[in-house]
Amino acid sequence: MTRIIAIYSAKGGVGKSTTAFSLSKELSKNHKVTLLDADIYGSSQLSLCQNHLKNQNAENNFKFGNISLVTAESLYKDKAPLIWRAPMVNKLIQYLVQEASKLTSDFIVVDLPPGTGDIQLSITQQLNISTAIVVTNAEKISLDVTQKSVDMLRKTKVNILGIVENFSYFACKHCDEKEFLYEREDINNFSKSNELDILASIAFGKNPTKDDGFNELSNQVINHNFKIYPFNFINKKNDLIITNSKQKVIIGAKELREKCPCAICKKNKLNILNDIYLTSVDKVGNYGIKIFFSDGHKTGIYDIDNLFC
Repeated sequence: MTRIIAIYSAKGGVGKSTTAFSLSKELSKNHKVTLLDADIYGSSQLSLCQNHLKNQNAENNFKFGNISLVTAESLYKDKAPLIWRAPMVNKLIQYLVQEASKLTSDFIVVDLPPGTGDIQLSITQQLNISTAIVVTNAEKISLDVTQKSVDMLRKTKVNILGIVENFSYFACKHCDEKEFLYEREDINNFSKSNELDILASIAFGKNPTKDDGFNELSNQVINHNFKIYPFNFINKKNDLIITNSKQKVIIGAKELREKCPCAICKKNKLNILNDIYLTSVDKVGNYGIKIFFSDGHKTGIYDIDNLFC
């Protein structure tokens, strides 16, 4: 089974890309890894791979030993900025996810961009993410924004493995003493309040990709007991049966159509036929379902938690 690891923070500039690359590098010593660069506007994984890994495949410029790189940079040759609106970017994300899913891998490591918008939501909808690692530094303002990452992951039912504290300390060249850049109180409170362990504290330095903290981080990923929020459903056309480890609910097609959460249905009064039925039902990430109705409606994504209420 391929395990999908999302490297994420709503805060920019905290070292998500180096964390994703360094974790991939460590995992690739004994496993096949697909590194998915979903940071569309600020892709950096190709440069990291070219600078720190040897390309061992003359026919594939995006294959580096046991690491297969999937990046938008494979689609264009120059370094010009990608000036695209969200609909085009979402289609590109869908393409990259499909390309990553085709590859045979033990792990898919996803380098997510900062923020809590379209790209992050598309990834959580299109991939059954096994777990996420939240990256931050210990500065209070970074922690405040990173909190949004934790909240979004939990909202979309993505399990969080823990925290990587980047730019944590200076390591003395002459002894083992560590000089921390920030006070420990804020990061410790952040860890405690979210009930998340600090998996690794990475030194500030000229080449953080060589820090030993990533070896320990990869071991924790390999040994982690991955848990995806499980739910199953059966489409009976006139009814939908939904089950999880604790509950089972049966909801009629008309009731589901009346509960459609999309903006159009919430705003307008609906005239729903009694004989409406479900044509198909798709799973959306770990947290929801998308229903296609016989009247052609298909825009609403239903949160599973709300259907169990």
